[in-house]
This record gives sequence, structure tokens and C-alpha cells, in this order.
Amino acid sequence: MIRLRRLFHALAIAAIIVGGVILAAYGMELAGLRFYVNLTPSVPRGIYLVDTTQRAPVAGQYVLFVPPADAAKLLYGRDYLRPGAPLVKTVQGMPGDTYCIADDGIRIGGKVLGPVSSIDSKGRDLPRIRGCYTIQDGAFLPLGLGLPNSFDGRYFGAVSDHLIIGHARLLIGL
Repeated sequence: MIRLRRLFHALAIAAIIVGGVILAAYGMELAGLRFYVNLTPSVPRGIYLVDTTQRAPVAGQYVLFVPPADAAKLLYGRDYLRPGAPLVKTVQGMPGDTYCIADDGIRIGGKVLGPVSSIDSKGRDLPRIRGCYTIQDGAFLPLGLGLPNSFDGRYFGAVSDHLIIGHARLLIGL
């Protein structure tokens, strides 16, 4: 009988904990918050808190976004990310900014931000967009400057801000 009571007590505590976690997750979802785990090196690896109520790009802010269709084919086809996974990058360029991509790097407003690679980590050719571009209204330039050949705006250009899922803030670095 005592064993049965202990078992019942342990199950009741487990049910309360699980219920609390479910309620907390539901509350976060209602508040427009969710967690995202980034394991790629282009931005710090870790657990990010994503605020889905904040979708306007802000320079210097991490954003979680859906990759544009043409980039998604390469991104998922080469297994850079699992199919359907979003990207986390830093907003480096805003509407009105001019960015230039050349063999020696990417510049915004004349300032060199990082290198541009011709191949990925497995020696495969990367898309080659060269020239100067002005970011249009409703777009932003995402970059992951933590990795020289990060698959980002250096290889697919500016992105529609409608693809932003939310602002991301690193909670726990891994």
C-alpha cells in the first residue's frame, strides 16, 4: 500500500510538472515567443528566444527568417540545414543602404564586412553575385559574419522582410 501511495505521489508530481511545462509553452506561443536552437557557426550557436511579434528588420539585430525560394533549393539540397528549417542571421543592411559584392569581400557604405568565398566547406561552387545593389523598401541584407562562407546575403542578396519570422535573442550559448 505504501508503495502504491509513493507511486501515485510521484506520478502526480510528474503530471503537475508536465502540465506546467505545457501551459508555459502555450503561454509563450500566445505571447508570440518561441525557442529556436541554432547549431550552425555563422552566428553564435545556442538557444535563441524568438519574438514573433517583432518582424520589422533592425540593423544589428538577429532575425529568424524563411530563406527565399531560390536560396532554399541550395540550402536544403546541399544539407546546409534540414529541409524547412529557417535561418538565423544578423540584419546588416537596411532599405537605402548600398552593398557591393566583389571577389575580395562584401562592403556596405564602403566598409568591408567580410570575405566572399567562391566555394563552400566541401569545395562546391557557391552562387556568384557580383556588383553593387541598393536595398529596396521592404527588404534587408542578412549576413552571418561568424563564418567566411556562411550561406547568406553574400550569395543570395537582399531578402524581403515578409520572410522574417521574428527577432532572435541569444539566451544560452552552446
